[in-house]
Amino acid sequence: PNMLKELNVESWDKARPIFDFPPVTKKNFIQWTEKAYEMINAFERTMRVLRIELLEDLLEKETMLKQQAPQGRNNARGCTASR
Repeated sequence: PNMLKELNVESWDKARPIFDFPPVTKKNFIQWTEKAYEMINAFERTMRVLRIELLEDLLEKETMLKQQAPQGRNNARGCTASR
């Protein structure tokens, strides 16, 4: 839900770009490329927001796990919990 809020959309269906262009021709080439450029920019923005949100979530989870791990005890790989 937080990612949808960041993207300013109600659902994932509305966040994804829809590539419903007619086939490109000599007559519509300029309009086609302009619309494709707009769609690609919107998609890139969506991916950037998702990347930032997912990274923030990962860092929060990592911090939470570090706080919950017993200090000085070995984990399953034989490494200490504190580095």
